[in-house]
Amino acid sequence: MRQLLSRLDKLEASRRVANGVTKEEREHERQLIRESAAHANDCYARERRDFAGYKITPLRKALDLEELFHIDEDGNVFSNVDGKPITKYRQLMGEEWYWDHLLCWPPDPRFIHNEEEQAFYTLHGELALSRDMVSLPHFLGDPYCCDACLDWRSKRGEEGSSL
Repeated sequence: MRQLLSRLDKLEASRRVANGVTKEEREHERQLIRESAAHANDCYARERRDFAGYKITPLRKALDLEELFHIDEDGNVFSNVDGKPITKYRQLMGEEWYWDHLLCWPPDPRFIHNEEEQAFYTLHGELALSRDMVSLPHFLGDPYCCDACLDWRSKRGEEGSSL
């Protein structure tokens, strides 16, 4: 009986990937990653304007790469900067914004860059941007937070950002 249950468990497990995500759901996310990476590569090639007094060097010129993301023949997506695999949809924006922000001059005074972690933190120590994700409330500042976030912060005794 145990062998039968063990075989049944293996069959059920083969239909599911980690954390209860089906193969179809995972493939759908991989398709979104591929499409978004292709779109980001198109945008990457375009010139960027100055933004709020910051001179933004086009990533293509600054990084000396033709494309920010590489999509291999199997449909896997990688950062062309260092070959880091892109396995989550949210990593696309984090990767692009991280390099954009790193190459911004003058550096944004609202953030502290941690080179080892490849992340930007607010002056209060909150993660705002990394190569894996962007926290919009921390990156954009309090005016863009929802009321519940602001209430939660005020209960913790935190000040708002200067934005």
